[in-house]
Amino acid sequence: MSRLPAWCTPGLAAVLASALLSALAWLLAGAPNDDGILYLLTAREFPLGGWHAAFEAYGWPFYSVLLAGLSGLGLPLETAGQLLNLGSFALLAWAFVGVVRELYPERPAWAWLAVPVVILLPELNAQRADLIRDNAYLAFWLLSLWALLRLARQPGPGRFAAWLACLALAQAFRLEAVAFVLCGALALAAQPRTRRLGLALGVVLLVILPLLAWILPRFMPASRLADFGLWWQELRHQAPAQFLAASERLGAAVLNQYSQGFEREAYLAVLLTVLAGKLLKIWTPVHALCLWLGRRGLAWASLPAAWRGYALAALLLPLIFVLFRQFLTARFLMPLVLCLLLLAPPVLAELARRLATRPRLLCVLALGLGLLFLGGSLRQLRDDDRALVEAGRWLAAQPGDLWTNHSALSYYAGRNTAQQHVHGAWRAWREQMPANTRPGWRALALSGKERREADAWLARLGGREVRRFEDGKYLVIVTQRE
Repeated sequence: MSRLPAWCTPGLAAVLASALLSALAWLLAGAPNDDGILYLLTAREFPLGGWHAAFEAYGWPFYSVLLAGLSGLGLPLETAGQLLNLGSFALLAWAFVGVVRELYPERPAWAWLAVPVVILLPELNAQRADLIRDNAYLAFWLLSLWALLRLARQPGPGRFAAWLACLALAQAFRLEAVAFVLCGALALAAQPRTRRLGLALGVVLLVILPLLAWILPRFMPASRLADFGLWWQELRHQAPAQFLAASERLGAAVLNQYSQGFEREAYLAVLLTVLAGKLLKIWTPVHALCLWLGRRGLAWASLPAAWRGYALAALLLPLIFVLFRQFLTARFLMPLVLCLLLLAPPVLAELARRLATRPRLLCVLALGLGLLFLGGSLRQLRDDDRALVEAGRWLAAQPGDLWTNHSALSYYAGRNTAQQHVHGAWRAWREQMPANTRPGWRALALSGKERREADAWLARLGGREVRRFEDGKYLVIVTQRE
């Protein structure tokens, strides 16, 4: 590494590689994801009605407000979203490398191992073309961990303020960042030389929370403020009741009379299996196997309290979510996956040390793993749904009402607003559309096995078929009732 020029650093390499993948994902991108459409519609509302309109459209609209600010420079909203994506992923990659250098200061070369680890994670690359707030959230979350590690190593008011600022920026994108404030404070309080900072954070929170309680009502409508109370009521009453009801349904469906009384334990085991299976899928079995084989390279006792505190919060958040909501998406597990990936450099170094006597095998394994993850990442970049874009833009030129089962079609057709945006429209379509005899356009987007049932769906809808749009993922059928 000493032969490289001074400007060629692991952080720069990570930023450039990330920007290249993001640009490629941008070129291959089709229609925005469902959440992305809601963010774009909310961004349209902000210049018209300010913060109140943005909060009415979406409960935590800071990502959409940022999109609106970028579009104010003359950029189309979707272009602003892709540029924000590119910057977020570049910042995430740079911060990941920085955290690795801070975790293992005695091994600066390990920062180069961190570059392919963060760049070639397939699940992370699957989000490169999506317009979601999680990318920026993860970037600032990693920056906050980096700042906390530096603060723990050398306390100071500037580093303390930098940590809080990074977490505040992360919280602007996702509210659960507050959990890392609490766990970070515990990590500071656990070390004698930073214990005063942990106490200082408590004082800061005592000042900030009343200030927020005074400021937020001036920006948020009363309906959104009431949502915080509803969330607390759901956490206290509805979620436990849903857990018990689901436990009883599982017991009635699966357990016999000899296993009565173990419904809750069985249901808890199912949910923990969901959590573990989802984690293994995102983290990938290859990473898990490498961690197991190279575990001797890890000095578990020397891992700093900051990493432990963040890893604890990253585990508790999806655990609480799956217990009370009975489902889990990949985005809730990404902080925990990144915490585990931060352990990869010493593990890979240990595996390389073991195979040092067999250099050919080491090269073959390294090349094979690199190609495996590169292929998986490139495959995730392409989202073949251009039929939705083409059909929506064609419908935009057609006058009349539109009913559709896909939000991208109504978005490109210019027929919806943020307040009308509905997730999971397919279920409502199944129930309502066959009975809908009003004149207007119907646009049916089919994928997977439903695509093979297109003729049956067309017969149920009625009306005159006008056009079909097709790509590798979707078949869009447009009909008209007069």
